[in-house]
Amino acid sequence: MILHTFNQPGTLKRNQRHIQPEDAVLLLEDGVFDADLLNTIDCSTRYALRRDLNARGLNETQDSATVIDDSEWVALAVRCEHIVSWT
Repeated sequence: MILHTFNQPGTLKRNQRHIQPEDAVLLLEDGVFDADLLNTIDCSTRYALRRDLNARGLNETQDSATVIDDSEWVALAVRCEHIVSWT
């Protein structure tokens, strides 16, 4: 499983073709503005970082993503074989 992280708006849409069904997606920093696009991605798990949602005044309750904190992000990264950061 690959963890794909997106930290800028628009990068998820431009790079979604690289995401496989068994992969995970994490939105962080300004990438959390693309949370609505997560419903269009065919992947096993979708996440958004809580502190970044809060810092940008976005609703912490997301229908499209599981909201996680920093320690859960670390645990997720450990479970994944590879991490790809898209900017």
